[in-house]
Amino acid sequence: MSKRSKIEYFTAKKVGMAINRYNMISTGDRILVGVSGGKDSLTLLRILQRRRRRLPIDYTVRAIHVATDYEEQPEVERDRLREYCESLGCEYLFKEVAIAKKNKLGREDCFWCSWNRRKALFETAAETGYNKVALGHHKDDIAETILMNMIWSGELSGINPVQSLFGGKVVLIRPLVFLEEKEIRRYVMELGLPEIKSSCPRNYDSKRALIRDMLARLAKGNKDIKNNILRAPYRIKAEYLTEIVEEAPGGDDK
Repeated sequence: MSKRSKIEYFTAKKVGMAINRYNMISTGDRILVGVSGGKDSLTLLRILQRRRRRLPIDYTVRAIHVATDYEEQPEVERDRLREYCESLGCEYLFKEVAIAKKNKLGREDCFWCSWNRRKALFETAAETGYNKVALGHHKDDIAETILMNMIWSGELSGINPVQSLFGGKVVLIRPLVFLEEKEIRRYVMELGLPEIKSSCPRNYDSKRALIRDMLARLAKGNKDIKNNILRAPYRIKAEYLTEIVEEAPGGDDK
């Protein structure tokens, strides 16, 4: 087996393990795959589309690219994604969302952008009769989110592999949860997928970028750092956890 074949085989295998473990896909599912053009979404679309050819499960895959007014060359990106989808034999559609223009409060945080993109995905799924939406979040994303929520929100929460929304009308699935970012990067480079670099203005100064950099430095001394973060919520030692919250200034000291 060639190097390329090995990378393709083991990457797809991990995706299959996640799909089977969390029962992500069933016969008759209509899956709308969010494709930004980045390495994660290109990998997700390719593997889901190729799995259809060799599995007894009959499901439909369609790609959707949500373009925003932050993108510098939307026409070029659209043409590249169209060619990629057609090379996979996959149906596709494009939707435009004005985020910068309607951003009257001057917000450019990741939550604001993500919220608008996902709103467009869910609305399109409902309009076109797709019961599942697939996103390309991977293991690194989950570990980063857990830390972000602990540090900035004071809560312990992450990203679910499967999440039912709107009373079960739409189910969100994340088949890449067993893959690390470096594995996806290797997959994209080896197969020569047409990755589109993000033009997001907050790529390098966001909270997530800060956490990503911190994890990269920590991983140099502990290769299990990401797995340990993912395990921590399920290995709680309650006897060593006591609420310690300083009284807010001006509060009553009872």
